[in-house]
Amino acid sequence: MADVLIADDDADLRVTLRAILEDDGHRVTEASTGQTTLAALRGAPAGCIALLNLAMPDLDGVAVLRAVQRDAALRQRHVYVVLSANTGALWQSAQPLIAALDGFMVRKPFDIDEFLSVINEAAARLSAHAS
Repeated sequence: MADVLIADDDADLRVTLRAILEDDGHRVTEASTGQTTLAALRGAPAGCIALLNLAMPDLDGVAVLRAVQRDAALRQRHVYVVLSANTGALWQSAQPLIAALDGFMVRKPFDIDEFLSVINEAAARLSAHAS
């Protein structure tokens, strides 16, 4: 399976997502702010699926995606999945960024099977990047 970085400021949601992903065989790490997310992405020993919430402290998910776009290594190394209940300006701002990164967007609340389908598609893409 894949390495997944859960980037969300909601500790309860991170626990839930970790359980879902680990039950599906993925290895999981966590970040609770935009800055720690970028540090984790830069320091990851291998490519991962970055599961990004849009509303996070210090740097929101859109700011993280903008930083990723400016960094060729981060763009090419990881696969990005935006997971958010936000349907306003942040969601709209994230759409062209995630499209440019060939990533995925999932709205909360989500169906677990559909969520895992997106994660597994992202894992396949990550595996293709590594080849």
